[in-house]
Amino acid sequence: MPGICLLFRLEMPLKVHPYSFFDLGVQHEYIHQAKLLADFQQDVEQTYVPFFEGILPILKNTPLCFSLSIQGLALRNLFKSSPRLSEVLKDTTETGSTGLLAEPVADSLAFLHDRKEFSRQLESHGLLLHQHLRQTPYYIRNTQLLYHNFLGYFAAVHGYQGIITSGVDRFMHGRSPHFLYQPPHTPKVNLLMIDQGLSNYLVQTLNGDHNREQFLQGLESSYHDDWVVLEVPLLALAKKGEQVVTSQIEFFSDWVGFVESSHAWEFVLPENISQEVPKGTYNCPSFNMPAHGGDQIGNFYGNALQAEAIETVFGLRDEVLSTEHYPTIRMWEMLQGARFFHWMGYHENGQNPFGGPQRAYAAYMLMLADFQQTLQQRAS
Repeated sequence: MPGICLLFRLEMPLKVHPYSFFDLGVQHEYIHQAKLLADFQQDVEQTYVPFFEGILPILKNTPLCFSLSIQGLALRNLFKSSPRLSEVLKDTTETGSTGLLAEPVADSLAFLHDRKEFSRQLESHGLLLHQHLRQTPYYIRNTQLLYHNFLGYFAAVHGYQGIITSGVDRFMHGRSPHFLYQPPHTPKVNLLMIDQGLSNYLVQTLNGDHNREQFLQGLESSYHDDWVVLEVPLLALAKKGEQVVTSQIEFFSDWVGFVESSHAWEFVLPENISQEVPKGTYNCPSFNMPAHGGDQIGNFYGNALQAEAIETVFGLRDEVLSTEHYPTIRMWEMLQGARFFHWMGYHENGQNPFGGPQRAYAAYMLMLADFQQTLQQRAS
């Protein structure tokens, strides 16, 4: 009987100031905090709270279970600014039917450049999860699903059971994502592959885009497989209105009832499948960010602008951490956000707040220059 691993991702997109040369030495806030919190609060009230309040009774009274992936920026802000969401998330985790996933607290590309910083950020994220939700994560979901064989070794050394990622075609060699895999030479670490196509159908179904049949047909085709991993970015459900949230809860109620009565599938948490036998090895000797069978790492780390910016920001690590000044460390972590480097990529999605890669790079390097000046002033 195949297991359904359902993942919900809660995140808070960066909102940045349009930084220029004339802000250097004057404007030390690079993130538009007011807009960041206002937009997040709107999503919380209109979508996140109604969604989790609606799904909580289903979680308590049915076999439904799911994992939560909470971006570090959202994790740090929601327990300060959104007490209602905080309470419903605590109620959700206390059911015993919810797991949590570890990730870099800065939503950064630290794994690409600085393994010590990557380890520090995972630990920081885990401490926040335990502080607020009283749970320990057992699986890693890296930023943008960034993966390399070494991540499997890292997970084993640091006591994680496994990794959530998604397969890239050239390394999957035609194999299905609906099975359990392992990194090479790392027998104690599991790899669970997100089915991104089915996940998209599920999101479209929840948003009322009439893909319910495609989703259910795709799910039925997995009947003879072992696992189906589905990820729902809650941001994709935001700003849809109360009526859509109500229909989303109704869909989950119907779907869970169908799964329960059919005896064809069961809902499972990743940490509960640690004893299963893997189907094979997933050998991924190069860094990749899986996206629908392809690799989007070039969008984040594919040109000289991105490489120089990443080198510069992570080069500040020792100097920043030696300050032991929490606001300074927090600001440096926010400057590591992967979205900055995506905005410097050649492939834009029409939502670049800087207007293009060159402008994004110029603004970012000015931010770093101003941040370095502030560091030097603090040291003196």
